[in-house]
Amino acid sequence: RGPQRAAAIMLLIGEEYGAPIWSMLEEEEVRLLTHAMVQLGAIDPDTLHEIVVDFVTQLSGSGNLAGSFEKTESLLLKIFPPE
Repeated sequence: RGPQRAAAIMLLIGEEYGAPIWSMLEEEEVRLLTHAMVQLGAIDPDTLHEIVVDFVTQLSGSGNLAGSFEKTESLLLKIFPPE
């Protein structure tokens, strides 16, 4: 399921790379994710590989990435205060 897959990814990327993601989560999302982490248990290498491949595939979408002023502005407005 989604929360368990997210928990595996967050455990895999660790504190250094995960900290920016954790800081963007709402309290309920943190609760769900940490609960999933506690319940996760051991993950065999094949399953972990499948989770990572699925994650990267979903991130890349069609395999194309293009930056633009509009996309950059939209991203920054979601992260930083308007001023």
